[in-house]
Amino acid sequence: MVADDLAYKTGFNGLTGFFTGIFVSKMEKSHRSMHQTMVLHTDGNFLEIMDDILSMGINGIHPLEPGTIDIFNFKEISGQYHA
Repeated sequence: MVADDLAYKTGFNGLTGFFTGIFVSKMEKSHRSMHQTMVLHTDGNFLEIMDDILSMGINGIHPLEPGTIDIFNFKEISGQYHA
């Protein structure tokens, strides 16, 4: 499990360029080398960076914080990522 809060209730809490350019590539490399299921723990509204999160090879996200992400909307959005 990867544990870090990447978002506030209002949205992503970092610099998108840093996250996309450095963190995502490092996590992708790490995940590929481990050959393990990876679950990300992050609170808040991370929809702004969801494509990046999923490109890392994340297999699950925990939790969907009540009041920040609508679970039905998330299910609809995330369905496009299922292989």
